[in-house]
Amino acid sequence: MTPEELAADPWTRSLLNAARSWGVSPRRFLGFEPETVTRYEYAADGRLVRSVTTTEPEWDEESRDLAFALLAYEADLCPGCKQPMAETTAPENEGRYVAALAIRCHRCTAAEAAGAKYESSPSPTALFIPLKLRDTDMGAPSETDR
Repeated sequence: MTPEELAADPWTRSLLNAARSWGVSPRRFLGFEPETVTRYEYAADGRLVRSVTTTEPEWDEESRDLAFALLAYEADLCPGCKQPMAETTAPENEGRYVAALAIRCHRCTAAEAAGAKYESSPSPTALFIPLKLRDTDMGAPSETDR
């Protein structure tokens, strides 16, 4: 698979990223189990002389090609927006990108507001501020909610 084909195939990109995050080959991620075979060698008198165990490689040529295609695809992404540079830097696309309305994450808003109380404390970035979702019928937050 080429990087261009991979760019057009979000399912395969997701598969490759999931396999990479678990540290396994794509085919292993899909259920492949390498076959292990042990061969025993005996002397003429029946004594075991040696045993040799071989395991089928987890990474075959197709898995390696997919991994290289993912690396090539990722190398062509803008470091900022993670979109293909061929599109984001194309002269014909200048001025064509428009921003949609902002979406607010209410959890992040609450975390930022809570963190502001601790800005003057030692190492405020080291603080963990637990957040919980309050029931909608509870009204104003109580002291235990804050």
